[in-house]
Amino acid sequence: MKQAWVPTPLPTMPARATATARTAIPPRRGGAARSLWQLLRFAGFLFALRFRALPTLQKAERVRAFLEQRGGLWIKIAQTLASRHDVLPAVYCEELGKLFDRATAYPWEQARQALESSLGQPLDVLFDSFDTQPLAAASIAQTYRARLNWNGAEVAVKVRRPYIDEIFRRDLKLVRAVAWLFNLWPGLRHLNLLDMHGELEAMLLEELDFRIEATLIRDMRRNLKPRGVEIPRVYRRYCNKEVIVMSFIDGVLMADYLRLLATDPLIAKHWLEENHINPKKVARKIYLSCQRQIFEDNMFHGDLHPGNIMLLRHSRFALLDFGAVGTLDLQTRKQVMLYHRLVAEGDLSKAMMVLTHMSSPVPQGNLASLLRRLTRVTQASLRFMTVKHVPYEERIYSDATSRQLKLLGQARIPVSWDFLRAQRTFTVLEMSMRQLDPSMEPMKLSRAYFQRRRERAERQAGGRHEQLFNHVEALVTDASAVMRELADVRALAGKIWGMGLDEMKTLGRRALLWLSTAAAGIGGLLWAGHYYLGG
Repeated sequence: MKQAWVPTPLPTMPARATATARTAIPPRRGGAARSLWQLLRFAGFLFALRFRALPTLQKAERVRAFLEQRGGLWIKIAQTLASRHDVLPAVYCEELGKLFDRATAYPWEQARQALESSLGQPLDVLFDSFDTQPLAAASIAQTYRARLNWNGAEVAVKVRRPYIDEIFRRDLKLVRAVAWLFNLWPGLRHLNLLDMHGELEAMLLEELDFRIEATLIRDMRRNLKPRGVEIPRVYRRYCNKEVIVMSFIDGVLMADYLRLLATDPLIAKHWLEENHINPKKVARKIYLSCQRQIFEDNMFHGDLHPGNIMLLRHSRFALLDFGAVGTLDLQTRKQVMLYHRLVAEGDLSKAMMVLTHMSSPVPQGNLASLLRRLTRVTQASLRFMTVKHVPYEERIYSDATSRQLKLLGQARIPVSWDFLRAQRTFTVLEMSMRQLDPSMEPMKLSRAYFQRRRERAERQAGGRHEQLFNHVEALVTDASAVMRELADVRALAGKIWGMGLDEMKTLGRRALLWLSTAAAGIGGLLWAGHYYLGG
């Protein structure tokens, strides 16, 4: 990184909240029984808390503190549930989301032993200096600052917690058993708890192997560095399953800046001016970069909280900690992109069709009524986002997502975990931007992104292919509606012998609707291909 981008240190640095280091102990026999006992304690804790006369925020804080004290897999489960706005109230989701950057540290002697055992050499041979105080502690690893001996480069060394692999694998078996039991209850099947276990297991297996993270950092650096986003360089010769060594980025954590802003706004403002940092410009850059990572790169930083964003001079920024890099399969990515584009353009009825299509299978019922309700709550949230002097957390699109997921949950419609992963990324990002730029309007930025994307596509393909792509996307949306209507027709046809006159009329109208829409869609596709491709 260029020295010209390194900011001056913060004039005064409020102390971070630190936890006393606790020795990591290996899993012992009976560990599964103790995990089950902890689960029962948690259930009893929630049951007792339900009848306490406390504000909702205080209850959420106590739940977060209970899970934080237990660490390990409990924190990972809390992080996974933080995206379930269809299951938990928004205040609980926000509190659980704070666990992304909190964990209890473990002693330096254990870290040193793990490092030397994994690297195969004493630290004095590999490093000129090594700071024994961790820069950060997470549920899986700790990070230290050091200097390489062969080139004098400042590096960040991330080492996995001792015994964490065995502990997580043991507790995952318990999570699967509990999810399986809950899945037997018909009223809870729409929560997809078995899918949650699969999502949690896949995420943990990737995060536990630092060779995967090293590859992801390299790929993210190749994508983002040409766009002005600083990403650490990985020193592959020092990386293995348990240790990763990367270049140290000398900047100011956004979390530290926000703490200074809360305690001394004047000093924080002077520091911004001294380093030529415009918070609004930085927030806009980060938001647009996140959208491009998801919709174009299909490799996105899934944990953009202030502890993973570093502020640099001249309104530049860097991203840290790539243990939660997300990807989506091709179909889901197209659906999520189409959903966001339709919302940004104000075509909410079609956007809700795409949303329900991603949340299939949809139980038979009045789908039209559900779509109207989804559209109505989304419209209400979007209107509220334009009202001035309203708290920031009520002016972000995450509020609309929370309401949508609540309606889908009430209708017993399972929500795609891939969709939740992408939406949680935006939720964490929007909440991170709350203090950096309280005036930020996500919908305006989303429209700006799709406009830029359209312009880039037109420059690359002369415009005609992008127009055809937009037309086909619209036809795909209409086809989703057709398939929904067709599913209702099949259900009605199965009961045709018990129908009365009114039901027969309904069947006729629906059959006519999907047949005419299908014909129009096919005709439109043929016309588009003939016109745009010069057939």
